[in-house]
Amino acid sequence: MRSVFTAKNLFLAVCFLSVLLTMGVSAGEDGTGKNPRSNYTIGIDPGHQSEKIDMSALEANGPGSSVMKAKCTSGTTGRFTGVPEYKLNLAVALQLRDLLEEMGYKTVMTRTNNETAISNKERALLVSKKSDVCVRIHANGSDDSSVSGAMTMSVSSSNPYVGDMAAENQRLSKIILDHYCRATGFSNKGVMLVDNMTGLNWSTIPNTILEMGFMTNRNDDTLMQDPDMQKKMVKGIAEGIDEYLGIDSGTASSGTSDSSLKKKVIRMTRMMENYLKETAGQ
Repeated sequence: MRSVFTAKNLFLAVCFLSVLLTMGVSAGEDGTGKNPRSNYTIGIDPGHQSEKIDMSALEANGPGSSVMKAKCTSGTTGRFTGVPEYKLNLAVALQLRDLLEEMGYKTVMTRTNNETAISNKERALLVSKKSDVCVRIHANGSDDSSVSGAMTMSVSSSNPYVGDMAAENQRLSKIILDHYCRATGFSNKGVMLVDNMTGLNWSTIPNTILEMGFMTNRNDDTLMQDPDMQKKMVKGIAEGIDEYLGIDSGTASSGTSDSSLKKKVIRMTRMMENYLKETAGQ
């Protein structure tokens, strides 16, 4: 019997080792095989809830504030599709959750149905306690049906509650918006600075409100209900989260968990073993 370590087999073994090393790097930037996304928990807040849920009671606009606002509202409605904003927000948020978890992130949702009675303050406190970053999913409306495009909202540096977080919130807002618009083709209306949003004022982690498009504009309203467009929407948001956290989408695995990586390594190892056995007598 000839030795299996012929020049050909040695070459194949080297190629196999190279593939394993590449997989190891792609699963974690430090080469440990751990997906760097597993270090982070992303808060996802689908804005509003069903109009059947009474959230008209008041709560403070920020810590220690004397300004009182309704705990939550039902949002706007698609002028052309007739779809309520709260339904659109949840549909996109659930897809975003699934994609982020496939990529290796942990997630926290403020609601997973349209009947959850949770106020803006409660949402902020929930994600602040359990998450590293939060994206609040909303859609816009205007009296002018010609207005279209996406924007994000962030607190300003003069915010009396979380002004010290303004720089990070604005950075997150810009990155998310840029990726979202690049992925969807929606016009980029920039980052709006606001200091009267309860959800932002009570949050102690970097967070942003993404206004995905105008439900009062025919093109935006129709596109946001398209399943293929929704995939692009969540992909853009996810890529923005990657960039904000300093994770290179090109080197960190997308949708590859540690367990699935091990299965691939085992499968490839067996393939190589079978090949060497088959060629041992050649």
